[in-house]
Amino acid sequence: MQVIDLLYDSLGRINPYTYDLEPWVASGWEIDAEDDSIITVTLKKGVKWHDGTAVTLDDIEYTFGAYGLDYIDTMTQNATSNSLTVDLKEPTSKFFSEALILKLVPDGFTDASDENGCGPYYLGASTDDLTTIMAFEDYHNGRVYLDSIGY
Repeated sequence: MQVIDLLYDSLGRINPYTYDLEPWVASGWEIDAEDDSIITVTLKKGVKWHDGTAVTLDDIEYTFGAYGLDYIDTMTQNATSNSLTVDLKEPTSKFFSEALILKLVPDGFTDASDENGCGPYYLGASTDDLTTIMAFEDYHNGRVYLDSIGY
């Protein structure tokens, strides 16, 4: 599971020191002042998958659908602001404790797909005895210090 955290990122993350939910792949989110079941999540610009393609709003929408989040009623994309507005069936903290920290997957991703995350490392070589993950040069939060990790 710890390796998955290095290969795949999420819209938000739990700060290990304060335990607060903070934007990560998202640049932020906002709860509608008049209807707290409507939340708009804005995606950071320049976030890439390991294959070099951009992480898009379609990917975020696909991720939410792939995980079967039954508390989401509708999702509306706004390409101009690079945001996704989520209308929940009713206000629930699950969106913050679950949806925003889900590991993002590309649109169309299945169990049979090749690994293609947006985390700080990508899957390198793998044998029966050793799996190596390599530093992702285009990581949105800056390149990590270790070039590779073997386990």
